[in-house]
Amino acid sequence: MKNKWLLVIAAAVLVLGFVRLASADESATCSPTIQLVSQDPVPAVPDNYLKVVFEVTNIDNSACNGLSVKLEPTYPFSLDPNSDAVQTIQSSPYAQNYQQGWTVPYTLKVASDAVEGDYNLKLFWAAGSTGSFGSSSVEKNFNVSITDARTDFATVVQSVSSNEVSLGIVNTGKNTANSVIVSIPKQDDFKVSGVSEQIIGNLASGDYTLVNFEILPTYMRDMAVQSQPSEHSLTVQIAYTDGIGQRRAVTQNVSLGGLLTQGNMTTTANGQFGRAGTAQSSTALWKYVVAIVATLAAIGIIYKKRGLIVNFYKKRKNANLHGTPDWVVTERHNKK
Repeated sequence: MKNKWLLVIAAAVLVLGFVRLASADESATCSPTIQLVSQDPVPAVPDNYLKVVFEVTNIDNSACNGLSVKLEPTYPFSLDPNSDAVQTIQSSPYAQNYQQGWTVPYTLKVASDAVEGDYNLKLFWAAGSTGSFGSSSVEKNFNVSITDARTDFATVVQSVSSNEVSLGIVNTGKNTANSVIVSIPKQDDFKVSGVSEQIIGNLASGDYTLVNFEILPTYMRDMAVQSQPSEHSLTVQIAYTDGIGQRRAVTQNVSLGGLLTQGNMTTTANGQFGRAGTAQSSTALWKYVVAIVATLAAIGIIYKKRGLIVNFYKKRKNANLHGTPDWVVTERHNKK
C-alpha cells in the first residue's frame, strides 16, 4: 500500500511539472537577439559594395516558431540585386542539439556621392518563418560608418618641346594616393612613342609631380581634321591605391588642340613628329629664295645683253663716220 501511494505522488509531481512547463511556454514571448557581427570593408566606402552579416540567437521557444528578417536600406545604401531583402529562419525548439544561432548575410551598394559619417541600417524581424511582416514586426537599427578614402587629381600641360609633352599631376583631393602610376592608354587621336606608363610612387594631398611622354598626334595625318584642333584631347589615366588598400583609377582629358594650332607639334610627310610648319615653311622659303635669285640673274643677263647691243651699234655708227667697214666693227665686237 505504501509503495502504491509513492507511485501516485510521483505521478502527480510529474503531471504538475508538465503543466507548469506548458503554461510557461504558452506565456513566453519571442525575443530574439540580433547583432551585426561582420562588415566588409570597415568603414564602408562610397561607390563600393558593402557586405554585412547579422547573427540571430534566442529563438528557441515555441513563441518564435522560427523568425523572418527583412532589411530595408535607405540612402546611401541600396540592396544588391542578387540579395534577397527577406530571409527566413526555420527553428525546431523541441529538438535536441538543434542550432543555437543563425547568420543572415546581405550585400549592399554604397552611393558614389555619399559623404563621410555614420548612417542607420534598418532591419525588421517578425516571429514565424512565413516571411510576413505586420504591425507586430520589430525594427532594429545598426550603425554603419562611411569614409571617403578616394582622392582626385588635376592634370595640366606643363610644356611641349619637339615630340615630348610634359604633364603636371596634382593631388587635389584630401587623401594620400599611394603607388601612383600615370599612363597614356590607347586612343584614336594620339599615339605614344616609347614608354606609355610611368611610376610616380606616393603623392600626398596638395603635392604634384611632372611626367614626360613622347606623343604622336595621329589625327594630323588627315589634313581635313586640322580645321578643328580643339576637339582633340589627350586621355591620361592615373591609377593609385587609396587609404583602405583598394586600387582605383581616374581618367582625365587634357586639351592639346591649342598647342597644335600654334605650331608646337605636327607630323612630317614620313610620319615623324616635329614642330608644326617647320618642314613646310622651310621648303616654301627656299622656293622663294631660288625664284628671287633666278629672277635677278635673268634681269642681270638681260641688262648685260642690252648694254652690249647698244654699245655695238654706237661703235658701228662711229666707225662708219670714219670710213671703217661694218664687218670690221662686228669682228672686233665679237672678240670682246
